[in-house]
Amino acid sequence: MPEYFFHLLFLSICLFQIVFIILQWLLYKRVEYGYYLLYLVSSSIYILFRVNWVIQILPFKQDVLTNEVLDKPFIIFAIWMYIRFGYHFLNLKQLQPKVYIAAKRLEIGYTLLVISLIVLLPFKLNYNTAATIFLVTTLSLAILATIVIIQ
Repeated sequence: MPEYFFHLLFLSICLFQIVFIILQWLLYKRVEYGYYLLYLVSSSIYILFRVNWVIQILPFKQDVLTNEVLDKPFIIFAIWMYIRFGYHFLNLKQLQPKVYIAAKRLEIGYTLLVISLIVLLPFKLNYNTAATIFLVTTLSLAILATIVIIQ
């Protein structure tokens, strides 16, 4: 079995979910389905381009800059959209206002991370510096996310 089989299986499942969520969104007109759709699409694009970087399944070759743009910002954007989906789906604003406020603060952190990753791209930081910044920031956000989830 090829090593990329599970990645392609994941992409197939995502495609099915995307079609299903589009139908749900069209039928029920709920905003959280839009956020879940953005989560699925950005996750799928992230995985697709990561797989393409290794085995070239798309009809074009991606360069290093395209790979950087589609790497960390896309997966962080996916997490951000999942958070938005979660607090809308769970109706946190009405049911648990304190958790909603914490989730909104966490969302601001993810927004700033996506913006900073995109702004830092032209500076072409060396790999170790960029990886350290990304690791510290994402670990901090993960700890905050864990606290929000526990609440």
